[in-house]
Amino acid sequence: MSALTPGDFRTKQNWIGGANINSARFVPPPPHEMQACLDNLEKYLHADDECPVLVRCALIHYQFETIHPFNDGNGRLGRLLITFYLVWRGVLDEPMLYLSAYLKTHQQEYYDRLQKVRTDGNFEDGVRFFLEGIVTVSEQVVQTTKAIQALERRDTDRILEENVGHAGVLLLRHLMEQPIMKVKDVEKTLGVSYSKANNLIAELENLNILKQITEGKRNRKFSYSEYVSILAEGTEPMHLTDNVEHTQTE
Repeated sequence: MSALTPGDFRTKQNWIGGANINSARFVPPPPHEMQACLDNLEKYLHADDECPVLVRCALIHYQFETIHPFNDGNGRLGRLLITFYLVWRGVLDEPMLYLSAYLKTHQQEYYDRLQKVRTDGNFEDGVRFFLEGIVTVSEQVVQTTKAIQALERRDTDRILEENVGHAGVLLLRHLMEQPIMKVKDVEKTLGVSYSKANNLIAELENLNILKQITEGKRNRKFSYSEYVSILAEGTEPMHLTDNVEHTQTE
């Protein structure tokens, strides 16, 4: 097995599926052609034409996965590329849309569509599948946002009703940016004493907003568990092992 060399473009031939290159499902371009393919992909990223941005995003994703420029991490980076591209093009204000869970749910169809784009030039079905994923995940994002807003309103009201004070509300806001904290994190973030930070955490624990997720009394970590659970719904990553020279996944 060759070294994975994360972040470095591959210098050897890889393949997808099969025990060796002769039985592979798909063989990406060799290293000496890969660089030219990446150059063309970069130019397409910056090209200005009338192609709808979501269709263009689908084509970019499929092309990146076809080039397969790394020994490892092609799938993960290709999925991140979708989100970052949509932010860059102004479709998303924040990187809040991830297709990983959708692609996991429809994993075999994803592989089949990707392969038909590569071998048959069947872009229509591939783009249609991609756009269906965008619609599905967008609807999930809307529902997640509504659930988070409802949780914030509920917990803010509880903090105020129990007279925890303004510092408790501020802590809740920070927990929505960093849902796992130690007492020292609260001390630093809010600019309060260690004793005050410890008391704030204890009060939010009593309200079942925070839960201790480590054992013992030293270096304790606390989690805004309900918030984390909402964020995690439908976002489990694909359990894929991105290929090196002889692996079998996309």
